[in-house]
Parts: sequence; structure tokens; C-alpha cells
Amino acid sequence: MDAVSKLMATIGIPPTFKDLGMPEDKFLAVVKTSAEAAMGDPCTGMNPRKPTAEELIDVYRATYYGK
Repeated sequence: MDAVSKLMATIGIPPTFKDLGMPEDKFLAVVKTSAEAAMGDPCTGMNPRKPTAEELIDVYRATYYGK
């Protein structure tokens, strides 16, 4: 991940959706629905371990707030 973070910084990609300017209220309004939609996506079932909706919400939170 360090290499990805360095590349993002080098080419000017902000590390989080928050840093991109996404308002927190809009993020919070869609995060649960987004996780539920991902649970229904056939690609999610192809993962080596099927995540729970709460785990997907945690991933989405990490993309917004950073980890």
C-alpha cells in the first residue's frame, strides 16, 4: 500500500473521498445503500471470502475518512 500511496501523491490523487471534497452528509446518506447494493452484486460473491454488509461499510468508511 505504501507504493500505491506514494504513486497517488506523486500524480496528485487525493487519498480519500473526503479529500476529494465529497460532503460527509452525502457520504453518510448513501453508505448503507451502497453496501447493500454491493452485497447483491455477483462480483462480491466471487471474493475468496464473502464480506458482510458491515464489513463493506467499514471499507467505505476507510475510503472516506482514511485508515
